[in-house]
Amino acid sequence: QFLVKNSKQKEGFMARPKAQVHRREDILKIAQKLFRENGYEKTTVDDIAHHTGISKGSVYLEFKTKEDIFYNILEAYIVSQFEKFLGEYLQLV
Repeated sequence: QFLVKNSKQKEGFMARPKAQVHRREDILKIAQKLFRENGYEKTTVDDIAHHTGISKGSVYLEFKTKEDIFYNILEAYIVSQFEKFLGEYLQLV
Protein backbone atom coordinates (compact mmCIF):
# COMPACT_ATOMS: atom_id res chain seq x y z
CA GLN A 1 0.00 0.00 0.00
CA PHE A 2 1.12 3.52 -0.64
CA LEU A 3 1.46 6.32 1.84
CA VAL A 4 -0.33 9.46 0.77
CA LYS A 5 -0.67 12.97 2.06
CA ASN A 6 -3.36 15.28 0.75
CA SER A 7 -6.01 17.66 2.03
CA LYS A 8 -8.80 15.07 2.02
CA GLN A 9 -6.98 12.32 3.87
CA LYS A 10 -4.65 12.33 6.82
CA GLU A 11 -1.19 10.95 6.28
CA GLY A 12 -1.48 7.18 6.19
CA PHE A 13 -2.59 4.39 3.95
CA MET A 14 -4.55 5.05 0.78
CA ALA A 15 -8.23 4.25 0.77
CA ARG A 16 -9.31 1.09 -1.01
CA PRO A 17 -10.01 1.41 -4.70
CA LYS A 18 -13.73 1.81 -5.44
CA ALA A 19 -14.01 -1.73 -6.81
CA GLN A 20 -13.04 -3.10 -3.39
CA VAL A 21 -15.22 -0.85 -1.24
CA HIS A 22 -18.28 -3.09 -1.41
CA ARG A 23 -16.40 -6.37 -1.76
CA ARG A 24 -17.24 -7.53 1.77
CA GLU A 25 -20.95 -6.86 1.30
CA ASP A 26 -20.91 -8.54 -2.13
CA ILE A 27 -19.28 -11.65 -0.65
CA LEU A 28 -21.91 -11.82 2.08
CA LYS A 29 -24.80 -11.44 -0.38
CA ILE A 30 -23.46 -14.13 -2.72
CA ALA A 31 -22.57 -16.47 0.14
CA GLN A 32 -26.04 -16.13 1.65
CA LYS A 33 -27.60 -16.99 -1.72
CA LEU A 34 -25.32 -20.00 -2.19
CA PHE A 35 -25.85 -21.26 1.37
CA ARG A 36 -29.61 -21.03 0.84
CA GLU A 37 -29.52 -22.77 -2.55
CA ASN A 38 -26.83 -25.41 -1.95
CA GLY A 39 -26.52 -25.64 1.81
CA TYR A 40 -23.60 -24.59 3.98
CA GLU A 41 -21.69 -27.86 3.69
CA LYS A 42 -21.84 -28.02 -0.11
CA THR A 43 -20.86 -24.38 -0.65
CA THR A 44 -17.11 -23.78 -0.86
CA VAL A 45 -15.08 -20.60 -0.60
CA ASP A 46 -14.14 -21.27 -4.24
CA ASP A 47 -17.86 -21.19 -5.13
CA ILE A 48 -18.33 -17.91 -3.27
CA ALA A 49 -15.29 -16.35 -4.94
CA HIS A 50 -16.32 -17.55 -8.41
CA HIS A 51 -19.88 -16.24 -8.11
CA THR A 52 -18.64 -12.95 -6.66
CA GLY A 53 -16.17 -12.56 -9.53
CA ILE A 54 -13.09 -12.34 -7.33
CA SER A 55 -10.23 -14.63 -6.37
CA LYS A 56 -10.35 -17.02 -3.45
CA GLY A 57 -7.52 -15.01 -1.89
CA SER A 58 -9.66 -11.88 -2.02
CA VAL A 59 -12.35 -13.67 -0.02
CA TYR A 60 -9.73 -14.56 2.59
CA LEU A 61 -8.63 -10.92 2.76
CA GLU A 62 -12.11 -10.12 4.07
CA PHE A 63 -12.93 -13.26 6.09
CA LYS A 64 -10.74 -15.81 7.88
CA THR A 65 -12.93 -18.84 7.15
CA LYS A 66 -16.19 -19.95 5.57
CA GLU A 67 -17.54 -20.15 9.12
CA ASP A 68 -16.62 -16.47 9.59
CA ILE A 69 -18.67 -15.61 6.50
CA PHE A 70 -21.62 -17.58 7.89
CA TYR A 71 -21.41 -15.87 11.30
CA ASN A 72 -21.37 -12.44 9.64
CA ILE A 73 -24.51 -13.35 7.67
CA LEU A 74 -26.16 -14.64 10.84
CA GLU A 75 -25.20 -11.53 12.80
CA ALA A 76 -26.63 -9.24 10.09
CA TYR A 77 -29.88 -11.24 10.12
CA ILE A 78 -30.20 -11.10 13.90
CA VAL A 79 -29.54 -7.34 13.93
CA SER A 80 -32.10 -6.73 11.16
CA GLN A 81 -34.73 -8.79 12.99
CA PHE A 82 -34.04 -7.00 16.25
CA GLU A 83 -34.33 -3.60 14.52
CA LYS A 84 -37.61 -4.71 12.92
CA PHE A 85 -38.96 -5.89 16.28
CA LEU A 86 -37.84 -2.70 18.00
CA GLY A 87 -39.46 -0.55 15.31
CA GLU A 88 -42.74 -2.42 15.64
CA TYR A 89 -42.58 -2.20 19.43
CA LEU A 90 -41.94 1.55 19.38
CA GLN A 91 -44.98 2.06 17.14
CA LEU A 92 -47.13 0.34 19.77
CA VAL A 93 -45.93 2.47 22.67
